[in-house]
Amino acid sequence: MKASKQAWLTAFCAVAVPAAAQPQLTLDFPALAQRIVRQLDLKPGEKVLSLAHPGLFEALIPHLRYEVMKAGGVDLA
Repeated sequence: MKASKQAWLTAFCAVAVPAAAQPQLTLDFPALAQRIVRQLDLKPGEKVLSLAHPGLFEALIPHLRYEVMKAGGVDLA
């Protein structure tokens, strides 16, 4: 009986914690874009086409396009 009360209390506490109290994890998209483009080792004028699945890493695309242009590449889309 004691174990089931403890399990219920643990489950209740996990649900009762507001989402705002959870740590917010974010990605450093500018740093990721720099790393990707550096590893591509683009030559001036090289063409790059960036594709993303809708909803996945969409926020990375503008940073990636910017880094491609800074590196002398041609951003196709």
